Amino acid sequence: MTMFEKELTEEQRQRSVLLENRAWLHTNFEKIKKEYAETWVAILDKKIAVQGEDVEVVKNAIRDRSAEAVIMRIPSGDVPTPI
Repeated sequence: MTMFEKELTEEQRQRSVLLENRAWLHTNFEKIKKEYAETWVAILDKKIAVQGEDVEVVKNAIRDRSAEAVIMRIPSGDVPTPI
């Protein structure tokens, strides 16, 4: 291992996984919106791991990996993209 390489801490690893899940959401958003509009979803391992009407149920279902998950309510209709 060189001086520029080091192992990730658990928090760094979780953040890295979270960013991968966010990127997957961004890439697949239109497809996800069609299938899961107006429901809460938890994205883990670059897929919808849990979906439901109640955010607390969704959060409880993935509580062991919540630091890696993207949890959001999927909107219906047009979603503006920030500049």
